[in-house]
Amino acid sequence: MIPKDFTCRGGDKSPPLQWTGIPAGTKEIALVVRDVSIGGFVHWVITRMDPTLGGIAESTPPSGSVQANNSIGRPGYAGPCPPSGTHHYEFRVYALSQPSGVTAGEAGLEAATKVEKEPRLGTTLLTGLASAS
Repeated sequence: MIPKDFTCRGGDKSPPLQWTGIPAGTKEIALVVRDVSIGGFVHWVITRMDPTLGGIAESTPPSGSVQANNSIGRPGYAGPCPPSGTHHYEFRVYALSQPSGVTAGEAGLEAATKVEKEPRLGTTLLTGLASAS
């Protein structure tokens, strides 16, 4: 379960994340967060992260990173907020072999699709759950 602080029913803060094992030749790290229970609603797209970074601090986008708009229409993170039941949220980190080209404020679906179509050297997935109650 995703802790309440990282949902709309809590602090709506972006969660801290860490990763290791970035492949050689990675030019950019990107993160896409989607609610796959409702067709891939985009909660966060953050790109242009340095491959040596190793993670993201809570509520603190890394210096030099770019955040697209989420599906709500605002830049940055939008915490899980399922209207009913329990939803599945995918936090997917991409090691890209070339820059994604995502721009600040770009529409979330467009930005997520760009990242997901870019040539990548690796990807990893963390799935979290959040419920309406």
